[in-house]
Amino acid sequence: EGLGADRRSLGEARCLAEARARGRPGNEVVAEFALEAKHPEWADTLVVKANGRFERLAGDTGHWSVQGRLLTLSWDAWEPEFLRTEDCGRTFCNSNGFLLKADSPPAWFAYFFDPPSERSLREPHMPKLFGRVGG
Repeated sequence: EGLGADRRSLGEARCLAEARARGRPGNEVVAEFALEAKHPEWADTLVVKANGRFERLAGDTGHWSVQGRLLTLSWDAWEPEFLRTEDCGRTFCNSNGFLLKADSPPAWFAYFFDPPSERSLREPHMPKLFGRVGG
C-alpha cells in the first residue's frame, strides 16, 4: 500500500467526531482546541480548528494537514513546519526545537494519529457481502 493508505481526510475526522457526539447533551463537537507552542523564536498558544486552519494568539495563521505521524503546519506568511508525534497527537516536536503540547486533544484531532490496529478494534465491523466464512 502506498503513502495514501495512512492518510485521513478532514471530512472523515469530522464525521467520526459527529458520530461520537450523538447522544451527548447538546450534541457538542469541539471545533477547535489550544496547544502550548514553544518555538526557538517565540512561545505562544496555537489554536487548531477542525476546518483545517490554525492560528497563533499573536495573529499568524495557516492550515494544517496530517500524514502518518507527521503534522504539517503550512503558515500563510512563512515556510511550512513539520512536527512528529509519538503519543497519538498529544505532543509534537521537530529537530529545530519546535514543540507543541496538548493535554487532551479532541477526538476529531486524535483520530488522525490513532494507530490503525487500535482504531479497528473500536470501530464496528461490517459484514462481508461476498465470499464464504473460513474460505
